[in-house]
Amino acid sequence: LMGWHSTAHLSYLRTVKTLEQLGAHQTTACKAGREDLAYQVEVQREYVPLVVPLMVGNVLFPRLLPWEVKAEHNKVEEARQALLGNPDDMVSEMLHKAAYCNNTLGLSPLASGRSLPYFTPETIRSYLL
Repeated sequence: LMGWHSTAHLSYLRTVKTLEQLGAHQTTACKAGREDLAYQVEVQREYVPLVVPLMVGNVLFPRLLPWEVKAEHNKVEEARQALLGNPDDMVSEMLHKAAYCNNTLGLSPLASGRSLPYFTPETIRSYLL
């Protein structure tokens, strides 16, 4: 959920404006799964030298500003509600939980309501390091 936000070199606004100028604001995505994290940008070939450093900055140097992290709390809750509202995804989630017995891949990729207050820049940074 924190993909394409502020980095050590660019603010969130500058990142969005750069992607808009390159024509990639509609085709940019960051998806997180149980085993992977994927950043995706679709641009014309001549813009690749501009987009690669932008992606590297987002992956390796996230700024994790407190107000950006706090704004994502609502998105975590929305994602959780979407998961609960989709029976196929819920069955997959329960199968992972049963197969891995709450260990590694059995843990939910989304924070529970109880653990959401611990979703802070400090805890995210300690996880990244």
